[in-house]
Parts: sequence; C-alpha cells; structure tokens
Amino acid sequence: MIIYCIGGLGADERVFQFIDFQCEAKFIKWIEPANGEALENYANRLKSQIDVTKEFAILGVSFGGLVAIELSKLLKPQLLILISSVESHRQLPKALVAIGRIGFLKIIPRALIKPPKFLLHFLFGAKDRELLSEIIDDTDPSFIKWALHQMLIWENELIEVNLLRIHGTNDKLIPLKGEAHMIKKGGHFMIVDNAIEIAKLINPIVNNFKNNYPEDLKVITFKRFNWIVYTSELEGRYFVSYYYESGFFQGDVIIELSKKEIENIQIDKEKFLGKQSKEMSKDFKKFSAERNLDDFQNFVNTKKLIDEYHQG
Repeated sequence: MIIYCIGGLGADERVFQFIDFQCEAKFIKWIEPANGEALENYANRLKSQIDVTKEFAILGVSFGGLVAIELSKLLKPQLLILISSVESHRQLPKALVAIGRIGFLKIIPRALIKPPKFLLHFLFGAKDRELLSEIIDDTDPSFIKWALHQMLIWENELIEVNLLRIHGTNDKLIPLKGEAHMIKKGGHFMIVDNAIEIAKLINPIVNNFKNNYPEDLKVITFKRFNWIVYTSELEGRYFVSYYYESGFFQGDVIIELSKKEIENIQIDKEKFLGKQSKEMSKDFKKFSAERNLDDFQNFVNTKKLIDEYHQG
C-alpha cells in the first residue's frame, strides 16, 4: 500500500520526516489555487498525483485533512487518515466558522495574514519551534489566506471510506470534537512532536490492508528456532519471522521491517536481529498485536523458500 501524505496549510513533506512508515509514502505537492477556486475543484486538480491502480491510503494533516476528504470522494482510497483535523464542518471551532461566514478574512491584508510567531507557537503547542517557524516562513501568504477561507466555508457531513482519525488532547487550534484515537497531551503540531506514537497507530492498520506480498521473495538468513529473514530485491522489502516460545505458546511472529530497520539490518544482521528479538521477548503480546502479519503464511510458501536457501 502507498500512503499519499498532505501537510497542513502549505506545509511540505518536512512535517512527515519523523514518521517511520512501514510502507511506501509519497507526498502530495501543493499547487497554486486559482482565484476564488473552490476546495473540491482544487482537489480535482491534485488527484493526478495519485496512482489509483495500486492500493493506496490518503493522509491529511489539519487543513490537509479537508483536502484528503475531498480527494477521497473522488478516488475512494482503501483508507483515509486524518491527523489534527476534522471529518465534518461541525467539528471546526464555531468562533472561527463565524469569522468565515461574515467574510472577515477578505479584508485582512495579505501582509498581515500570518500571526506573530509567538502566538503560532502557543496555538500549535509546538516543541520543535524551529521547524514550525521554517514552514511558516516558507508558506505563501496568499495560499494561507485562500486555504483559511476554504476551511471556514467548507461543509461535509459523512465519510464513506475506511477512516482512521488521530487527534491530540491539547490541540488549541482545532480542539477535539467527535471520536478519534487520542494522543495524550498532543498539540496541533503532534505530527512532528508525537511522531512515534502516531506511527504506532498508523502502521498496524495499514498492515491489515497488505496482502500483496512480493513474488520474488527469497530467504537470505536462517537460524533455526530463532529467525528467518526474507527479502524482495525488486521491491526492496524485508520480512522477518521470529520463533517465539513462552508457556503454552509456540509459533512464529512475522513482521515487515520499516525503512530505518532495513538500514540497520543491512549494516549488521546478527546484531539487529538479536536486539529486536530481545525487544519482542520483553513484551510479546504488544509486539505481536502491533506488528504480526497474520496472513503471511497464506500468501508465501515458506517451506519452499527455506529449501531453496539451503540448496543455494
């Protein structure tokens, strides 16, 4: 599965740099909106950046969540992920919506559309203030003005695709309304500040949609009653099967490695596998619940691959 990521209010892929996705991630590039362009028309022009011939998810942060929703209406992704955003206009702060209805934004000069940084740091609850400041500086004021206007006049009631919504309990900009997976003490900039917690919520759900294992899998490392490492040269993916035994349980836990884990296993296989095996043993239930690929055995002939490994 490919996750297409959309930042908020002109933010680029920098806000996703700390998310350790366990699948391919691509980043939607903002384009300049036409004068007075409606959000649904804007989304229609963005959709060419998404390959619908493969399984895909759309992830939107803040204002990017609204864009993600409009794209989901057009493209029907397998999964829609909203972070620090809303699924209905009714979840937006009423005071802000009222400002949008009376057209207050139209009279604010372009040069004054960016609030003082100290105020933005407070509203976003940002720990990484330097990165937030860089993104604000790089965002076109005209785009901000257009996006804020579209956000405040936007209307949506229902979402008709699989939805994962993640929201911080300390979000001052868009306080949580409705149901969501909550990040305790998470602010509006939690996509950066709470990246590890967010990845732990996203990756298991994305993994449930994966049933397209590579056809060129081969075993590259085998240690009886410890682990088996499978890799795909064509797709650059790695899978590890750990043998685990505790009490009455005996069996395999099979996971797909993230990009960072692939880098580590390529540096030193034995060291990486030993360390991860110990981590799994410390909290087997949690590790298995978050990462085990239950359907791996249904799609991969492990006995055949192990035999080929021994013969080769």
